[in-house]
Amino acid sequence: MDSHLIPTPSKQFAGMKHAENYLKYRPEWPQELVLRSVAFLMEKKSKPFKLALDVGCGSGQSSRPLAPHFKSVLGIDVSQAQIEVAQTAVNPKNVEYIVGRAENIPLPRNSVDFISSGESFHWFDNEAFFREIDRVLTPGGCVAVYLYGRIMPWVEGDDAKNVKMKEVVNEFHDVTIGRYFSNKTKNLANPENLHIPYAEYKRENIVSFKESTVDLYLNYVRTLSGYQNYVEQNTNGEDILNTLRDRLLAVLEAPSAAMKIYQRSPVCMLLGRKPDIGTR
Repeated sequence: MDSHLIPTPSKQFAGMKHAENYLKYRPEWPQELVLRSVAFLMEKKSKPFKLALDVGCGSGQSSRPLAPHFKSVLGIDVSQAQIEVAQTAVNPKNVEYIVGRAENIPLPRNSVDFISSGESFHWFDNEAFFREIDRVLTPGGCVAVYLYGRIMPWVEGDDAKNVKMKEVVNEFHDVTIGRYFSNKTKNLANPENLHIPYAEYKRENIVSFKESTVDLYLNYVRTLSGYQNYVEQNTNGEDILNTLRDRLLAVLEAPSAAMKIYQRSPVCMLLGRKPDIGTR
């Protein structure tokens, strides 16, 4: 596919319907990630923590879980639609959202204790983003980048079906809609190539499970940028998710897409700490 046919990051999630689907069907980040991030922060800084910044917040999935640990949480996203939808969610009182760019954060120097970025880091100009991180973080402040691996439908106790479903989903991603993904999104397939440029840095991995149904899983697929680009450029055909649904139900030997399953995915977390004053 010609690169000019793929929307730029600033337009990729601009549609209100897409943003609404993000809020409904994108999974919340596991609490374990937040707890590990806060524990990392507490190794060098003491509570109370004042401000957490969630960059590329989308509809707030990685902003809201931070609320119990910080006096205030600010979510920032380049998409006006995503921010408007995030503001309609049930948000803790100390969570706010604004429109803005990861490469030009509208906050003063040394003002943020913690920065998170959940499944949005790949859209940024990384060099400019890290300059902004270093500018706004307080000395000893931390950054956490969360990256999902490919989310798969999964049933407990049946490895044979899980292997077959993985084959079906991989074919859908790589063949059916593969050429409709931006190269930036494709970089997520190799998170080991990503890092945070601080001397104090570590990588952690967990596996996430979320209760779901086949229908809910398909609605999650609707939020993928590759699927959205496919639909935008193939307006006269049948919804390709119908075929994906039928193939998954055949593997599951299920009569209905309301069948209970899980959404399973590896999650990679990158953690980095800005040096304290006098150590730089």
